[in-house]
Amino acid sequence: MNAAESSQERLYRAAVGPRADFYVPLFLKFDEAGASGRSWSWPAFFVSFYWFLYRRMFGQWTIYCLLIPIAVALVAAILAQLGVPSFVGDVLCLGYAFGLLPLTANHLYYRAIQQRIAAVREKSRDVATQVSTLEALPHTSEVAIVVAFTVVALLGLAVGLIGASQ
Repeated sequence: MNAAESSQERLYRAAVGPRADFYVPLFLKFDEAGASGRSWSWPAFFVSFYWFLYRRMFGQWTIYCLLIPIAVALVAAILAQLGVPSFVGDVLCLGYAFGLLPLTANHLYYRAIQQRIAAVREKSRDVATQVSTLEALPHTSEVAIVVAFTVVALLGLAVGLIGASQ
């Protein structure tokens, strides 16, 4: 391993935090020329809504868990109005949520980590300073998970109460 790879690995480890042993080899593989950005993410398969928040990928969460599903649902509704069987829209939604998203989630996280590293590199050229800065940043967000679980639970209760009163 040369010095550039070593410093890149140190930066990845500092930026990812506790799950670095899983993500860093994957990120180094993504760095290779001609490497595919596809890999499977079980957390994104089972709980993508929360996984994006936990990994502090708030912008990506907005796009991939809110905007794209709304767009897919609109396309499915348009297809239904055109007489296309409703199962086609269902397949689109399921394919996105349980196929495309888990297949690309690790690469989305890789890009988010690269952006964090680039922001730190702009402030300092010293690798040791960059590593210590990245280690000091929060790696995950348990607070976002608690808030999201609470909001989802409250929405479920509100819908249940509204449905019960009718």
